[in-house]
Amino acid sequence: MANFRAGWAILHPDRAVFLIEEAMQRGISLGILVENSDSGIFRADPGTPDSARLIGPDGQVTALVDPFSTFMRQKAERLVDHLMTLFAEFPSVNSIFMNSEVEDRLKLCCTPAARRRHEKALGFPLSRLRTLDRSFLNGTAEPPACQPGVIPDDDPDYAFARYYFEHGDGWAHVNRIMAKACHRVRPDLITIADPFRLAPVPKRFAGMDTISSWTYTNPDPKSTLFVETLAAAARRLGNVPLPSITLWNYAGSLVPSGADRFARELTLRMGPDRWTECAWINLSRGVGGIGNYFGSPLEFYLSSGDGGDPVIYSPSTEPAIAAFHRDIAEPFGPLARTTANAPRRAAVLDCYASRIYGGAPRSHAHYTNYQIYNFYAVMNMAWIHADVLFEEDVLEDQLDNYRLLALPSCPVLTESVYRKIKAFAEKGGIVIADQCLQADIPNAVIFDFDFSFRRRVNANAMANGCDYSIKDDDNARHIVDKSQLKGLPAHRDQEIMETYAAELRQRLDGRFSRACDCSSPKILGNLRQSGDFSYLFAVNDARAYDDRSAPYQAMLEKGVPATATFTITGDWRKPVFRNLVTGQAVAARPLTKGTWSFDLTLPGGGGAIVAVAETTIAKPTGKVEAGPAAVVVHVTAPGSAGARPVQFNWNGRRATRILQNGAGTFSFPLAASEDTPDKITLTDLIFPDPA
Repeated sequence: MANFRAGWAILHPDRAVFLIEEAMQRGISLGILVENSDSGIFRADPGTPDSARLIGPDGQVTALVDPFSTFMRQKAERLVDHLMTLFAEFPSVNSIFMNSEVEDRLKLCCTPAARRRHEKALGFPLSRLRTLDRSFLNGTAEPPACQPGVIPDDDPDYAFARYYFEHGDGWAHVNRIMAKACHRVRPDLITIADPFRLAPVPKRFAGMDTISSWTYTNPDPKSTLFVETLAAAARRLGNVPLPSITLWNYAGSLVPSGADRFARELTLRMGPDRWTECAWINLSRGVGGIGNYFGSPLEFYLSSGDGGDPVIYSPSTEPAIAAFHRDIAEPFGPLARTTANAPRRAAVLDCYASRIYGGAPRSHAHYTNYQIYNFYAVMNMAWIHADVLFEEDVLEDQLDNYRLLALPSCPVLTESVYRKIKAFAEKGGIVIADQCLQADIPNAVIFDFDFSFRRRVNANAMANGCDYSIKDDDNARHIVDKSQLKGLPAHRDQEIMETYAAELRQRLDGRFSRACDCSSPKILGNLRQSGDFSYLFAVNDARAYDDRSAPYQAMLEKGVPATATFTITGDWRKPVFRNLVTGQAVAARPLTKGTWSFDLTLPGGGGAIVAVAETTIAKPTGKVEAGPAAVVVHVTAPGSAGARPVQFNWNGRRATRILQNGAGTFSFPLAASEDTPDKITLTDLIFPDPA
């Protein structure tokens, strides 16, 4: 699905309807985009009463509307009502995307009424805070005194920061107003908002159907593992993770930017292999969908031979997106979504107290919510698959579910969280951390991993020996300060990360066991399960320079094939292993009781899904009901439990569907000119004997 802009559509409803109908004919669902340009929904348009204006912490009247004013509620509801009146009757208009990057520009409303509301919610006067006017891009330098690395639970600045993102700035409040107004008319409408980048506070997305954000992947596609943060928030909220791959590479990342860090003519679109790897990483986590972000300089049509510079537009990226959709997402996306991660024995804490009080070096990825992902990527290279936990999870005793807890970029803990982690360690839990940890955790294993070198892996640093101090943030456009940086080529970045992964593996061997493992740090993975079936997703991260990235060596963007040995442990007696992507059987060797080994070669930028199941599982059978407009097939496989992929072939068409617990009924509409098929072939993709 794609989006049309709400403001444009209200002014040109006939043209919007034409666009909707044209898209429907191509199988594209169009949604509505509530844009954020010029402060978006919060803009104080002509006619906004003075009483509804947002007064900032400095006492100045702003060009924004108080998010909690009656006028703001009426404005948001009026916009949605207008949109629903125009477009709700079209079933293919199935989403509303409330683009909320405007969060960076909002100020806390400080009218007298708003201040009273803040103080009532917080339980203390605002005068106790160091400042009301802060951006939350950087932590406060010095935490309050308590004990090393620990702050009191009632620390006012920490409490205020949580309140700000959960409710206080009004961003989430107004989005919930719009979501409720949409669902009153169209309960099926998917409500989307992003980004989730400045605070690991899941409640910011309460009331949304999805939790969404985009991820930059310079210099490493493994930054896409941020999908784990979206999944962690979705577990708490009950909504759907919807990660976006941004094809946008700012000037200075792959080629030098010159004097303008936002030079549009030097903003490059992502190459095909990097995009495919990012898509595979997201798919392997069972996401609800995969988004793609591109800006107007990167419009697809410009790369189709209409004069677009291939260095800028990477024309081969479009066919890669189409191929992944056709060959991977369409047949196997439902399988990924209807399975669950195998129970993980490791967790990583994204600690908000450490974001408020800083002390940890800022990640090359800039945004606060990415602070844990250098360390997290190293863990995945060592095949330690971990759930992301928030402070709320720790306080709810979820550490009881894990053997190992990682504390990356974690100089400060709240007292209650500290006590929970200390008790976990005293009961024998393994705690690992980097050198930022200050709290006294018994027997903590400390790794001296310095990731600051990753800021040097970019074309500006490689070509000019300097780079901008702030990057990849449109809302910090005014920051043009430069720092001296000696460039580091991308292949050295990968080598250093592999060295860290080897150290992590060596120091934890014998203490932490894995349900699945791989001989190569260049291959990522994730094990998902459903009933009688296990599915190992393997993703190839082996990369080299291509023609476009070679001159400045700032990105290994070309995927190369890789072969590795995998091991997997389960209670199978006589299992079958099959690569669902190729349809080929995988020759597995028994090692010890319950542990099997196999070799696998992955294509460049690609991946595999290896299904594991007992050979004794019953094969499915089908019964066909033919009608004038559709063919309905009832499938049964007695005695099997879980998600199981099967394929149907008829009249030259092919469709993959998922049996649940040995049964499924599937309807296949027939085109007006299509004859009822004489034969439908049913193939189990794990045991591919036609039936």
